[in-house]
Amino acid sequence: QLDGTVSKKGEISIVFLAEDGIEKTIVFTRKPLGFQFNTSAVPVVVKGVTSDGHAEDLGVKPGWQIVTVNREQYETYGEFFSDLQERVSELIAMGELQVQFRLPDGNVREVTFSEVPVGFSYNRNRKIIDVSEGGHASTKGVKVGWEITRVNNVYVTDADQMDGLLGEAVRLMRGHSQ
Repeated sequence: QLDGTVSKKGEISIVFLAEDGIEKTIVFTRKPLGFQFNTSAVPVVVKGVTSDGHAEDLGVKPGWQIVTVNREQYETYGEFFSDLQERVSELIAMGELQVQFRLPDGNVREVTFSEVPVGFSYNRNRKIIDVSEGGHASTKGVKVGWEITRVNNVYVTDADQMDGLLGEAVRLMRGHSQ
């Protein structure tokens, strides 16, 4: 364990070597990552950061060198790029909300929302109590009685946590759609 950071599903922990020689660990939770890098050799160096992107929000700077991705070091650019693509595919896109539901029959269904308002209401027991007719949740097949178990790859343990996760996700969706 090189940097002390253990990544969870839905996160990419990248250790960068800044131009001042200090290693910085940045945890990405959304895609696109928002930075460009050299495309042929290791070490991989950040060439640019997208304005208003995830990397800029997290403080990534051009010139930083990638040391590890989720504690993995790479011998070749091909290994790095292939692994990064796979890890990025597991991230949630900017402007999306992923909700996992437990259905009354015990099955689990994951639904990705990309529009606000999402169009459902829930109670303190994390159960769906209303689905807006013709709304985004309705078109995605969400039903009254389904229980919210996970929001954006985070398992929900109580109503306050769920309120925070859903509120933050919807805030990000609204900001992304403007």
